[in-house]
Amino acid sequence: MMNSLLKTGLLKTLSKDLCHLLDEAIESNVLITVGTAIDMLVTLEILIATDELCLTELADYIIDYLFDNQSWMRENFILIYQTAFLKGSFKDLQLFCLEIIEKTPDIIFKAKDFTDTDPKLLVALLEHSNLLTPEIEVWDALIEWGTFNTSPPLDIDNTIWSNESFEKLQETLQQFIPLINFTVISSSDFYHRIIPFQRILPNDLYDDLLKFHLAPQINPSHPFLPIRNTHGPSFGDGDLWVKVTCVGKNVTLPSFCRPRSYDRRIFDLEQFHVEDYEVFQIVRKTTVIYL
Repeated sequence: MMNSLLKTGLLKTLSKDLCHLLDEAIESNVLITVGTAIDMLVTLEILIATDELCLTELADYIIDYLFDNQSWMRENFILIYQTAFLKGSFKDLQLFCLEIIEKTPDIIFKAKDFTDTDPKLLVALLEHSNLLTPEIEVWDALIEWGTFNTSPPLDIDNTIWSNESFEKLQETLQQFIPLINFTVISSSDFYHRIIPFQRILPNDLYDDLLKFHLAPQINPSHPFLPIRNTHGPSFGDGDLWVKVTCVGKNVTLPSFCRPRSYDRRIFDLEQFHVEDYEVFQIVRKTTVIYL
């Protein structure tokens, strides 16, 4: 890495920046270690320091170094995500994170350190309209995050929780609940994965969700969130909407059919995958020659 620094002329520019630091009235003690086996966590700490000390040339070089180790960045995405948006103004890292969120959001929700996500960044993530993750998986991840971030952390087995445990979880997640679109969650998942946590939902929201699943013709008391931009054609007020297929991104999102605007159900299944059905048939155009 030292040879690379010399070749790029970075050390010359860096020395000028350090000279400027010596002219400042505020004392700045800086230790920069360069070697062939730099610990990646230390690298991030140095990057954060470059932002605080306005060492832009060094910051750009470190970011390039990180991009050369994208496998590590993906494995530690939450750390990169929080560094990019909370620890400094690193535009290239921010763009990298936003691209990950749009294309492969499972990296976030299934990350080993997902529960370490800062609340502000979690809100921004849930507000993302192009989030290509099934809403029920977003809900599961949110429950996991809340379980670990409630003080003290709750037992992972919610069947042994007390009323106080649910009250604490409700307090922890109150700012996130309105960001979940419950209307795109199937009735089966609603029964098995939402109802066990009904005590953390506002009463009016839970009543509306019961109406939605049991009596869909009844209008809810409050408007639900708009569906995220992950679907293709839709008909009626959610009677049928077809999810997009994200080719090459290993994302399979179900399509839904629920009777709301029409008297009869458009399709016989509530949840299905377009790939299982032949929707269109493409016929090659041929030229017919008459003799």
